Amino acid sequence: MLDDESEEACSARRKFLEVVLIFHSEKEKEDFRYYVDNNKPSFLSRVADNQKECAWHVRGEKEPAQSALVKEIATGVTLNQMLQEFRESVF
Repeated sequence: MLDDESEEACSARRKFLEVVLIFHSEKEKEDFRYYVDNNKPSFLSRVADNQKECAWHVRGEKEPAQSALVKEIATGVTLNQMLQEFRESVF
């Protein structure tokens, strides 16, 4: 259970939700997959851009693990950004 009084817990939850996708339904999930597939060049470009922004999150790891973690974080951030855009275009 999240302790709303804990700044550390709230920060951890916020960072977690930046990289994890939460869908409202299975249909939304499938429609979003289609949306990403149809916007793949933009997706790949944005992941590359977000890798530069996310690199500071990963410290203490050795290569190639650090690069892999940065790419995973950037992918999650990008997909969440695109999910927000997708939802705005649908509603």
